[in-house]
Amino acid sequence: TKAPQELIDLLDLVPIDHLELLISLLETERGTTTRRILRDLIQKYATDNIEYGLKKISHLEGDVAADLFASLVEARPEQSMELVRSAFKRSDTAILKKALDILEELKDPAPVTEELYNLLSSNSEDIRIQAMKLLAKIRDLKVFVRIFERVKRSDYSIREADVMGSILYQLNPKAVEREMLDWIKPRGLFSFKKVSVNKQQKWVAISALAL
Repeated sequence: TKAPQELIDLLDLVPIDHLELLISLLETERGTTTRRILRDLIQKYATDNIEYGLKKISHLEGDVAADLFASLVEARPEQSMELVRSAFKRSDTAILKKALDILEELKDPAPVTEELYNLLSSNSEDIRIQAMKLLAKIRDLKVFVRIFERVKRSDYSIREADVMGSILYQLNPKAVEREMLDWIKPRGLFSFKKVSVNKQQKWVAISALAL
């Protein structure tokens, strides 16, 4: 929903700090349509005052922070990667999700590879999964190693196991077959290699090998 031009013309006539006013309204407004209009207006007025928006966002959380962040990116698209990198320093799930969504649109996640690695330790399963999917686009051997390290743990769901298996096979099918085939063999068919895996790891292997 775009802000009506009549509203913009009216605001331009009023000698106030438009960005400060609009952000304060965003903090309290809950109506979906009104919030979209506020985001559109913030984008317009943040173009020449991005520093205030960045300062303000550091004191906000949740959907308000995420909406403001999205408006700042739209206001300065040429600084998108820089803004995404700054968002990745936050622990707020809503703003991390928004930053990951924007990173998907940017097509190339390579400049923030290290930040994506850090998100593999996020408390949010959704954040971890989205970070893994973006890392998979980089197609680097280190990505396989880092995700495989997470597979060795047991603090993840079947859903996450399924995603990790698919990504690992996509990145290096030969390594998956070498490392995981024994994980799902019947006990009597195990090789001499000692194998001890948990339920989640078996599911990773099943997903990776499409069995």
